[in-house]
Amino acid sequence: MKYLKSQYAISFICILALALVLVAWGHSATTPASAAYTAPKTLPAAKIATIKGSGFTLNTPAGWISYKSAVSGISILMVWQKSSRTSFFIVETFANTYSLPSKGAVKAILDGIKKQEKNVLTKNVPATITINHTTWAEGAVTATDPNVHANLVISVIAASFPRNTNKLAVIIRMAKVSDFNKLDANEFKHILSSFKFA
Repeated sequence: MKYLKSQYAISFICILALALVLVAWGHSATTPASAAYTAPKTLPAAKIATIKGSGFTLNTPAGWISYKSAVSGISILMVWQKSSRTSFFIVETFANTYSLPSKGAVKAILDGIKKQEKNVLTKNVPATITINHTTWAEGAVTATDPNVHANLVISVIAASFPRNTNKLAVIIRMAKVSDFNKLDANEFKHILSSFKFA
């Protein structure tokens, strides 16, 4: 019962974040067991902006827009490209009241996406990745969003805070299918490699 309640809560969190993204978007146009996340070439300091979230910091490319919100104990940070608004990097942090493992959080979020979007297909990604010495559970899907009429890649990773296992961090990377690989190899990877728990 505790697990079902936690899956419902996590699915709600994902749906809330997706709703925020889609509102912003509406105004504009074989699985390996694990993988190490390779940091990209470092951006010059003049080309980054450091953002402090709820229990973490990260760097974004200069000129990206950030939006922070807190709802019912869930802190949300969204960042996106100023010029296009077709890609989003979302960090959610919240109390892990039901001791849900990171893998369970990823599954719950992807299950929530499957209920909201059309043509959802599971992507072949490593089950875990390691970023800055922290192991994150990972999952991803492609989906068609009926509200914005776009095919999306939605990648989800989750990890407990290293110093507080009763708190979870979830990162959602989302972009149009046609843009995702380039954004992930460049901007998203820079943001991920800069992510540090406070």
